[in-house]
Amino acid sequence: MTDSWKHVLNVLYLNGAVLCVSDDVQTPVVVSIDEDPEGVEETLELLEARFSTAITPLVSSGAKTIIPKILEDLKKGIADSKIQIDNDTAIQAFIIGQVSQMLESRNNLLNRLLVEGAFRLGEVLAANVFDSLAKLWRGHIQSTLEEIDYQDMVEGLRKLGLIESRLQVSICPNCANYELVVSRFLGGPDACPKCGESWTTAKLYSFVPAYEKAKLRNADLALFISSYLRNKVSQLAPLGNLDVNPNATLSLKGVRFEVDVYLPQFNMGIECKIFENSFAPMTTTRLGSIKGPLTKQIKNYASLGIKKIGIVTNLPMDANEKLKATLTKEIRPGSVAFEMVPGDVEELVKWLDLLATRIAEEFNKALEKSVQSYVKPQPELRHPPPGIFANRPKREVETPPTTSMSGQSKGPPNQIEAS
Repeated sequence: MTDSWKHVLNVLYLNGAVLCVSDDVQTPVVVSIDEDPEGVEETLELLEARFSTAITPLVSSGAKTIIPKILEDLKKGIADSKIQIDNDTAIQAFIIGQVSQMLESRNNLLNRLLVEGAFRLGEVLAANVFDSLAKLWRGHIQSTLEEIDYQDMVEGLRKLGLIESRLQVSICPNCANYELVVSRFLGGPDACPKCGESWTTAKLYSFVPAYEKAKLRNADLALFISSYLRNKVSQLAPLGNLDVNPNATLSLKGVRFEVDVYLPQFNMGIECKIFENSFAPMTTTRLGSIKGPLTKQIKNYASLGIKKIGIVTNLPMDANEKLKATLTKEIRPGSVAFEMVPGDVEELVKWLDLLATRIAEEFNKALEKSVQSYVKPQPELRHPPPGIFANRPKREVETPPTTSMSGQSKGPPNQIEAS
C-alpha cells in the first residue's frame, strides 16, 4: 500500500449511522465542497428572499385570475340547483374540476403563472439543497475527520470507484447565479458562466451498493483487516495458509457469539469498535458506558478459548489510552492478552504489519521444522566406493508438504459461520 492512498482508509473509521442522510433515510453518503461554504451564506439568503418577494405577487395574480371565475360558476351552479349549498363534497369536486379545466387549456394565465413560479422555485430549491449539503459536510467533519483529511478521503474514494455522484449544486457569491444538476456523471465549469468569477460547488456522493451494505453494518473495517492480513502473510510466508474469518459467528454450547475477525490457528480475535463521535471528550460517564459492553465482549472471547485479543477503535490516541487503562483493571490478569489500536491509519497499518510478521514467523518456523523431519541421515557404508563424495554421508530428502499451521495451536471446538 502506498502512502498516497492511506488517506482513503479513513473511511473505515467513519460510523455508518453518522454518514446517513437522516434517521429516516438510511443511506450513507459523503459530501465534497470545493470552497468555504460560509462564503456563500449571504447569497443563499438573497436567493430565498428573492423567491419570497417574487412569489407573493404571483400568488396574488393567480388568486385574482382563478377565484372570481370559480365563484361565478359556483354561484350559477347553486342557482340552477345543480349543487347543494350544504354539500361540502360536491362543492370541493366542483372547484377541483374548474381548476383542472384551466390547467388543460393551452393559453390560460394559470399555466403561465406556474411556469414563472417554477423558475423562482428553482432559486430557493438550489439554496436549500446547498444549505443541506453544507450541514451534512460540517456534521461529518465535526464528528469524524479534519477537513483536509475528509476532502482527500472523498476524492480518493471517487477515484477508486467506491462512491458515485448523485447531485451537485453551485452558487456564485458574486452574481447570485446558481446551477443544480442531478446526475451520476457530474462535471461543469469551475467558474460561473454568467460573471466568470469562481463559484462554490457542493457534490453529494453515495457508496456503491456492495460497499454501502458493509458500511451500514460497520463491517468494512473487519473486512479490510482480514484482507490485509491474508495478503501480507502470503507475501512473508508463501507456503503458509492463514485461516482468517471476518464477521464470524461462533457457537459454544448453544450460545452464539460474534467475532469481528477470527484467527482460529492462533486462538486470536480482533474486535472493531467504531463510535459515532470519536472526538467526543472521554468523560467518566462516557468511559463507563463504553467499558461495560467492551469488557463483556472480551469475556465472551475468553469463554470461546480466544486468548489473544486485538481491539481496533476510531478513538484518538489519548482517549484510546484511557480506555485501555480502564479495561486493564477490569480484566483478570493472565486470563487474556489484549492490545489496543487507536483510530489512526498509520498506527493501524503498523500494527497489522507487526501481527502479519509474527504470524509469518510462526509459519516459517513450522515449515523449517517440517523440512528437518523429512531429512533423514543414512548410515555410512563399510566399504564406500572411491570417489570425490566417498567421505560424505548420504541423505534422503523428501519434499515437505505445504504448511497450514493446522496443528500449531488447537482452537476451541466451535462451529464457525463467516458472514
